[in-house]
Amino acid sequence: MTFDPLPDQFLRLYSYRPLLSEAEKMEILGQMGVDTVVIMPFGKDRAGNAEILEEFGRTMGFKVHAVPLVRAGGEKISASQIRELIESGRKLP
Repeated sequence: MTFDPLPDQFLRLYSYRPLLSEAEKMEILGQMGVDTVVIMPFGKDRAGNAEILEEFGRTMGFKVHAVPLVRAGGEKISASQIRELIESGRKLP
């Protein structure tokens, strides 16, 4: 499942730059063996979470696999951090 607009795009409006285009994202997901992608509108007031999706999945007949945050040096790695590192030409510490 992915969102359109993405949460960062919705919250930051004009300053948002995606790391991947939708086509690139779909290509990578296909290469990973994902056979179905659901694109949902981004929700209001950050009301959703993995537990709500899992409950919805049980009701609708699909499984949810929440992906844990990736950390480096004890800090979470975010898309915003990756964008900043790319722009500055720096690497992760």
